Amino acid sequence: MDVVKQKAWRAATTGEAAAETARLLRRLSLQLDFATGFCALAGHSKEKVDACKARAQHADPATGLDGLKAIVASIEAELADLGQAAKAYTIHCVGHGHIDMNWMWSWPETVSTTHDTFASVLDLMDKVPGFTYSQSQASVYAATEKYHPAQFEKIKQRVKEGRWEVAASHWVEGDKNLASGESLCRHLLYTRRYFQEKFGLSPADVPVDWEPDTFGYAATIPMFNTAGGVKYAYSCRPGGGWEHPRVGEPRPPVFWWRAQDGSRVLVFRETTWYNSYVNIGDDISAPMLAAAQATPGLRDWMNVYGVGNHGGGPTRAEVDYLAELATWPVYPNVVFSTAKRYFETVAAAGLDLPEIDHELNYEFTGCYTSQSLIKQANRLGENYCVEAETLALLAGLDRRDTLRDAWTNVLFNQFHDILPGSGVRETREHARAIFQETAAVTGAVKRDALSLIASQVDTASLVPGQAGAVEESALAGGAGQGAGLSGFSRASGGSKSHRAFVVYNPCGWTRSEP
Repeated sequence: MDVVKQKAWRAATTGEAAAETARLLRRLSLQLDFATGFCALAGHSKEKVDACKARAQHADPATGLDGLKAIVASIEAELADLGQAAKAYTIHCVGHGHIDMNWMWSWPETVSTTHDTFASVLDLMDKVPGFTYSQSQASVYAATEKYHPAQFEKIKQRVKEGRWEVAASHWVEGDKNLASGESLCRHLLYTRRYFQEKFGLSPADVPVDWEPDTFGYAATIPMFNTAGGVKYAYSCRPGGGWEHPRVGEPRPPVFWWRAQDGSRVLVFRETTWYNSYVNIGDDISAPMLAAAQATPGLRDWMNVYGVGNHGGGPTRAEVDYLAELATWPVYPNVVFSTAKRYFETVAAAGLDLPEIDHELNYEFTGCYTSQSLIKQANRLGENYCVEAETLALLAGLDRRDTLRDAWTNVLFNQFHDILPGSGVRETREHARAIFQETAAVTGAVKRDALSLIASQVDTASLVPGQAGAVEESALAGGAGQGAGLSGFSRASGGSKSHRAFVVYNPCGWTRSEP
């Protein structure tokens, strides 16, 4: 249909006809393109479509708007049976704005990008009834709540209306190879808790692990996800681009991913890219046709659209064009939808989908070696948090809120452009800064807990002579001993020989060392 497309382009760009003429030519061209590919799937002969294509060559702006309308209506009527069959297929259009946490910019710019993206989305919702939007990552909601509370309240209202989908089951779209098992649990725990507290959402309301740009996945991820109430996953990088370079196994468009314990999640592999915005004239049915031909019985497809990486989200032009596609008779159903609605529809169909039972790796080189200080800080931060929690529990200290902040700092730094080391200098500086905050918080908790435990240990019997008697001169060292150019200030029990030490073993096993 190149001739018809060229006519539509001329009508739209040279002023040869009104915008309505361009829309009619575009409508005719794309419906015929769809019908050509759909015939084999629907079991229809292509003869009727070929005949309609021949007639479409006479569709020209020179025939006048009324004449053009008559040609389009006639061809659509001729293909009515094919159009009826097409309506058994649905394209779920899910608006989204991919917001990277400090990828090529600083944290202040991430906050600004988040605000501007959400402002654009909220404005679209005011102007376009039925438009829906899906947003991942608890971190962007928390940033909005902190820096733009009025906007946060508007988002809460749209969530309540069902037009804004919270697609955040994890704190960030994080690395799924380097994070510890405990961190993977904390992503789910703190994100679930946050949305329960702020939005009244249960885990069942947010069943999707939205990770389009994550650089591969460990084989254990389905186990963690299902334990946290996650049934579905959206990915654009499920290992080796479109084919696994080591196994030689192509990634299906929709498949089950099973862990060693038998737990599994339903995965949608993005085939057009997670930042694919819809241009006027794009045929969004093509990926659906390819997937339906490869997957018997698949009748639903997800089209994620919107400007991303540096935020942006859906544009008014995209939304209007998708609404136009929804009116075409010889085309699949086109609906504004959500990721949850799409996955639930596919899961309910009970299709015999392929299953993958191993890790989904690898995507890029250097992810596990670059910026080693960030990786070291991540592991230290994970360990510090666990140690502080354990000691606080033993001491009977309730520091859950404090440690929650420490944990979310660790989780933030596991974002897929931070922990793998693919960010710029500002990215690394911010990561190091919040690691120091984590170290300070956990260090303070550990110190308080250990001091409380030590205060309950009676060391009086260790001092010769009268129980409890200590020479005053033995206390002369005091707090601050060791300060100077070569040492750190530290508390001291005294400077004499009679000094008691309480030694702690934070490990989970017995240690005997000189």
